[in-house]
Amino acid sequence: IMEIRMRIQMSKLNTVELPIPDATTQTRIADFLDEKCGKIDRYIEKQQQVIEKLKAYKQSVITEAVTKGLNLDVTMKDSGIEWIGMIPEHWGIKKLKYATTIMRGKFSHRPRNDPDYYDGKYPFVQTGDVARANKYISTYSQTLNELGYSVSKEFPQGSIVMTIAANVADVAILDFNACFPDSVVGFVPKDIKQMYLFYILKSMKQQLMRNAIISTQLNLNIEII
Repeated sequence: IMEIRMRIQMSKLNTVELPIPDATTQTRIADFLDEKCGKIDRYIEKQQQVIEKLKAYKQSVITEAVTKGLNLDVTMKDSGIEWIGMIPEHWGIKKLKYATTIMRGKFSHRPRNDPDYYDGKYPFVQTGDVARANKYISTYSQTLNELGYSVSKEFPQGSIVMTIAANVADVAILDFNACFPDSVVGFVPKDIKQMYLFYILKSMKQQLMRNAIISTQLNLNIEII
């Protein structure tokens, strides 16, 4: 009923049917696939290395732009913040809580997978939905009914949301009103432009992960944010 509880029942597994050729054919097929899949896996590994380098480059471009601006000739000053470093002389520094309204998601009922709270009209977006979004969260796979809505919290369309558990510090923009669990924090811009806030939060991912609390998994909390 929730992505963190995916499972297959043994009663269903016991009914699965398989194609079974003779033993020689089975061995030939397995040997063929070992060779072919090995080649594909090696190709995927090489491509993944390229992707990781491009991701790192993308992150550096974002961080450079949001902390240094676009004018390479501007006079710089020390921001006084280690991860930011130098910033343009005419820029200011402000705490995130003063530039935005910060909201934490909520789903107070336990157990979370209680089916009585789901399958209604209210979109219920989870950390996986945020992680899969490139920029905008435009789809959802789970909904709450009236009972579920009563124990959750709805964020307005246009909120910038960040995961604070599991896949920590993933950021996306909400394309519709939706409810969230307490593993997601939302930001509504006040004294800052929406898209600039989106990119500056993306630039902060590594910094936020370094500050995350390590228990059974990485976690952030409102105090850190």
